[in-house]
Amino acid sequence: MENYDLPGRREEITSSYPLDDLRRTLKNLYAAEAMSSLAIENIKTDTSGLKKFVGLLENAGRENFREKSCLVGLQNNLVEPRFKESDYKGMQNYVGVTRKSHQEKVRYVCPKPNDIQELMAGLLSANEIMAGLSLPGIVHAAVVSFGFVFLHPFSDGNGRVHRLLIQNVLSLRGEIPEGVIYPVSAAMLNNFSLYEHCMDVFSKPLTDLIDYDIDDRVRLNATGETTGFDNYIDMTVQTEALFHFVKPAVESELAGELEFQEKYKQTRAAVLNIRAMPDRLVEIFIRARLQNDGRLSGRKRKSLFKSLTDDEALAMEKAFHDGLGSRNKQ
Repeated sequence: MENYDLPGRREEITSSYPLDDLRRTLKNLYAAEAMSSLAIENIKTDTSGLKKFVGLLENAGRENFREKSCLVGLQNNLVEPRFKESDYKGMQNYVGVTRKSHQEKVRYVCPKPNDIQELMAGLLSANEIMAGLSLPGIVHAAVVSFGFVFLHPFSDGNGRVHRLLIQNVLSLRGEIPEGVIYPVSAAMLNNFSLYEHCMDVFSKPLTDLIDYDIDDRVRLNATGETTGFDNYIDMTVQTEALFHFVKPAVESELAGELEFQEKYKQTRAAVLNIRAMPDRLVEIFIRARLQNDGRLSGRKRKSLFKSLTDDEALAMEKAFHDGLGSRNKQ
């Protein structure tokens, strides 16, 4: 894994594509990374929320997020206003799901609020030490990002900050060039069982050691001594897994989006060669087929493309299938 040349592989993949295609692809990948990160937690947002997330991803290549004030700022920008925090958490939190019986299944008891200041200071100190060492960026990114999500220092937004930290560390270590993003969250979604394993391999055995109770307002109280449980986490599994997320993010997601943009451009030119029409209608024509299993609905055929002859419509359909049809079936 250490021998995988992340910047070199990215250069190999992108070098044969025109600059405009690369810029368009990267714009799409920023949005894809934001949407995938939200999808991991089943979070829905509006257009302005998505744009804000994309802006944070763009800043991940320029700013060091690994300071307390920056982490608080990230949390404030990622959650609803009522869940913003001015400091690390003041109440006990946990990760769990409600069962059909209305009982709470606790998957992970997070560190106690009284311990979080010292634990987070230790994580940020470890980050500073790693920043001065010659070690693979993926090791650094895994320790910081998974360390953060295991400590769970906020009441909300921890997962999204965790995935932003991956981009931040890799960018500032030079593994990701400025203005480029690797859709790691999309790779996590595509291999979600591995992502869950990354969490469970640490959280499950630890939670089994902790005594706790939950009151009728679904508030958890961790009883007994827990200090020291989170001080020295073995990050081997998380580091290996992050490599298995980063590699397909480059080899499949980045390469696949570039290939799609090239085929999209060729298909668009082929459609216009059959019949000149406004750019807006060409986009509608292609997107309608992408979204409808390669077919154009009768309603759109009559309302937007009624001027096309049957021969032109058939020729455009063939142009679509020759260019983007195979991807659409996949």
